[in-house]
Amino acid sequence: PAGPIFLSGSAIILALDSFFPYDTLGPLQYIVPYFVQANVWVITALDLGIATARDNLMFLNGDFGPFAMQVFWPSAGVHSIIIYSLVMMAFLIKMRIPKNRKIMYFVIGIAGTIFVNMIRIFSLSVYALKVTTDPKAWEEFHSVAGEIMFLPWLFIFLLIVTFVETKRLKKQESEKEIQK
Repeated sequence: PAGPIFLSGSAIILALDSFFPYDTLGPLQYIVPYFVQANVWVITALDLGIATARDNLMFLNGDFGPFAMQVFWPSAGVHSIIIYSLVMMAFLIKMRIPKNRKIMYFVIGIAGTIFVNMIRIFSLSVYALKVTTDPKAWEEFHSVAGEIMFLPWLFIFLLIVTFVETKRLKKQESEKEIQK
């Protein structure tokens, strides 16, 4: 059910983004300034250019001049956290895993999804700092950057969970056979 849940979740997120554009859906916008501040800190620490932030605005100055970037909840990856949550809940409900392991996988996956979202914002910033400040070229990169990073992460994480749990179940079955 992961595929249909992913598609349904994406449709819901796109509808929310259409009906509540920019930062009008306050609760989903809440974490964005923290992501922006963390990104500014990384850019400064790596000395990639000049970066400052105010709320969800990031002001960058790099190799090709100044660039202002405004980050809203879909671009910060809040949508991928929601989609991850829906897919992972469906995935974990179907698996025969103890509840504490399900919670552990879910939390690790949320942390990984947040990390991927931070990489996304960082890569968008580096693109403006080091590649181009042309808005059209930047928007083309922006339009594919999230899915290019999120979908492989989700797929790889699901494969890892499946591999670990399959191996664990086989080990349990072999131990039961030995005990008989």
